[in-house]
Amino acid sequence: MNTKNLFTFNAITAVLFAIPMLLAPKIVADLYLTHPETANDATWVLMRGYGSLLLALTVCLWYIRPAAPSRALKGILLLIFVGDIILPIVHIHAILNGVENNQAWGIVLVGVVLAVWSGLVLRKIEVGE
Repeated sequence: MNTKNLFTFNAITAVLFAIPMLLAPKIVADLYLTHPETANDATWVLMRGYGSLLLALTVCLWYIRPAAPSRALKGILLLIFVGDIILPIVHIHAILNGVENNQAWGIVLVGVVLAVWSGLVLRKIEVGE
């Protein structure tokens, strides 16, 4: 349970969602949305925008993997921790309201695992002020 493993796993997970969201958002919509036929141009823009953020996160995580403990490293850990606490809540809400199908429970599971993992790593990081 170290930062390098967490960042590697998170980067791989992020890029596996980023590429399809950027290049083939309709496929992602077909996989996860209950009614993908209702998606419109705004849906594709938002999905591609989120995909670009995930790709940027991937690059950041891959670059910082070997870094020693620092304020920047702790900041990246906080980003993962907070993001992966909010992510499952958003997707659970979407599933329970019929926006996403049951396949989205996988996203919830990954988010919970990453939130717990990053929380545990955060507790161990000692950074001098």
